[in-house]
Amino acid sequence: MSLFHFLRPWWLSAFIPAIFFTILLIRNTRANNSWLQLCDSHLAEHVLVGQKLGKVRVIVPIFFMLIWSLAIVALAGPTWSFEKVPVYNKAIPRVIALDVSESMDTEDISPSRLGKAKYKILDMLKQIDEGQTGMVVFSSETFVVSPLTDDSKTIQGMVSSIQTDVVPVQGHNIAKALTKSADLIRKADFDEGEIILVTDSTPTDEAYDIAKKLEKENIKTSVFAIGSAKGGVAKKSDGSYIKDDSGNIEYFGVDITALQKLANAGGGDLVTVTPNNKDVKKLLEINELFAKDNRSQNEASSNVWLDRGFYIIWLLTILSVFLFRKGVLEKICC
Repeated sequence: MSLFHFLRPWWLSAFIPAIFFTILLIRNTRANNSWLQLCDSHLAEHVLVGQKLGKVRVIVPIFFMLIWSLAIVALAGPTWSFEKVPVYNKAIPRVIALDVSESMDTEDISPSRLGKAKYKILDMLKQIDEGQTGMVVFSSETFVVSPLTDDSKTIQGMVSSIQTDVVPVQGHNIAKALTKSADLIRKADFDEGEIILVTDSTPTDEAYDIAKKLEKENIKTSVFAIGSAKGGVAKKSDGSYIKDDSGNIEYFGVDITALQKLANAGGGDLVTVTPNNKDVKKLLEINELFAKDNRSQNEASSNVWLDRGFYIIWLLTILSVFLFRKGVLEKICC
């Protein structure tokens, strides 16, 4: 019994009004009450219901106090044992890595690749109701928009202001984006997670190697391919077309095969843009599948104290029946 304690000890304070009320009941059962000052003794016995002159009847008040006390103890939640139950996080943490290189201004999808990507990310954030989410943007370098947080609304407020000129140096470096995203997950003390790479860039061999390495560390990589294989041209902020080193207008296509290979290397899946929310739902379903696959690794045990108050409720129920015997309530109330 050294483990005995109450789960809700503040309920024990209810003994104070219980004792006070019981004292009032006992005083109320005294025969020498105020009615004796108004009635003759031979008439008082007909006025005082359920009482005998010259006696103090305390059985009913004490019985009432006993029932009240049992109810208080039951509400306080007595316990003396516990059991171990498994606990785990249903959703693993995710980091959204958004490509903001110049090619994301391509208008092969409306309003542009970057514009569509931001719409999809906002839809994704609105549907995320559990787990932590972070975000980075990248071109040749990677910058943190938000570390992992439970408040997805914080990230939503930043997404709309992201443009391709948000980074000072242009280029495509998926490898750095994966590395930075994984660092965010590790710094938040998670040993697993998911990276959602939103890009139209072609991965390098280094990106494949990093994705494979992260997959072995239980950090999956899924790819959200933005744009079409056919591709299109992109404009700068001044309205001129982006040109290659030879001065020709550059044409940006999306290598779906290479991005699928990256997703396979990272243990994730490839999702392409759809006119509805099927692409976003698929990404979130992938995250749920990752959580189920890693559930056994996430499982831990927690000691849960067992509330034994329900045993008292059975005794309380049986004793309460006697309160409804004829004349008992009269002795309490009168």
